[in-house]
Amino acid sequence: MKKLGISIYPAHSNIEKDKEYLILASKYGYQRLFMCMLSEVDDKDTIIAKYKDICDFAHKYGYEISVDTNFDVFNKLKATARDLRVFKEIGIDIIRLDGPFTDSEYIAMTKNPYGIKIEFNGSIYQNLNYLVKLGAKRDNMVVCANFYPLKYTGLSFEKYVDFTKTYKPDGYRNAAFVSSNALNTFGPWPVYDGLVTIEECRYKDIVDQARMLLTTDSVDDIIIGNAYATEEEIKKLSKLNLNHQTYYYQGYDISDLEQKLLNSEIHYRRLDCGDYLIRAISGRGKGYDIKPNNAKTKIEVGDLLIINNNSPHYKGEVHIALKEMENDGSRNVVGKLNDYELSLIKHLKDNHIFILVRKED
Repeated sequence: MKKLGISIYPAHSNIEKDKEYLILASKYGYQRLFMCMLSEVDDKDTIIAKYKDICDFAHKYGYEISVDTNFDVFNKLKATARDLRVFKEIGIDIIRLDGPFTDSEYIAMTKNPYGIKIEFNGSIYQNLNYLVKLGAKRDNMVVCANFYPLKYTGLSFEKYVDFTKTYKPDGYRNAAFVSSNALNTFGPWPVYDGLVTIEECRYKDIVDQARMLLTTDSVDDIIIGNAYATEEEIKKLSKLNLNHQTYYYQGYDISDLEQKLLNSEIHYRRLDCGDYLIRAISGRGKGYDIKPNNAKTKIEVGDLLIINNNSPHYKGEVHIALKEMENDGSRNVVGKLNDYELSLIKHLKDNHIFILVRKED
């Protein structure tokens, strides 16, 4: 099951405000908590006490807790690859490794006796299967991409997909970050341009960011990287279907039956679609009475179409136009996808389910 998550930064925040944020997000079903120790300057005992307090509280609300670490954090906490006891004491469920360790250290960490999962950096090329062949415990290995606080430094869409090809086909669970657009958010460093994995997501609506990640078919958990997102953002993101891709369209004045076909049917991209159309055929063959309702002779890219009674064998099919074409009268133009939706839908794979949602005016 895919999960949504939030982030807090105890090195820079107020613990009571952090707890309020945890309660808020849990109300909307968020289940992952990301924290970062990379910017901690306190001594070992202070860090342990602070993070243990937060972890104890977060576990009461059902969070799975990951913490960002590197070699310096391990030294500060007097931890080693073969002794992760301090992380167990704090209450950490997942140790994310931001900095490099040796293969033997990676393997030792995955075999820790506490069941702590080891989260590998998903923004590098790393052969996790090779580590498994060397003895790493596969069940304790997960992946999380970097986030990028500095504007223009995030991954391209293509680069993110390229990185995930090294581990996602083998089923390693993968997390990535989106960003709140609220004022005065923060992260681990004094840079305030949001915290995204993919640069193109920066400053976009938080749901649109998540949909871009989901269209890669490579992400399991989506975490809001900066603190604190607004309740409106948290609520909006919680309503997004994480299991199927969602596309928003501009709706026209159409019949109730046509609206039902668009919004109630389970759509999937037919395997043998050509260059002109994405075809979804779940509404076909159900005897719907779909009267021709417009005289548009030229179909444009992005037009949302339903086959009408003029083509009885195919009526009820929902199409999305990928090229301009003539309308022979068999297709009702019932909506429109804008350029951003088309940029997402071009990545929709054959036989994948998708959802159509009418965009609020």
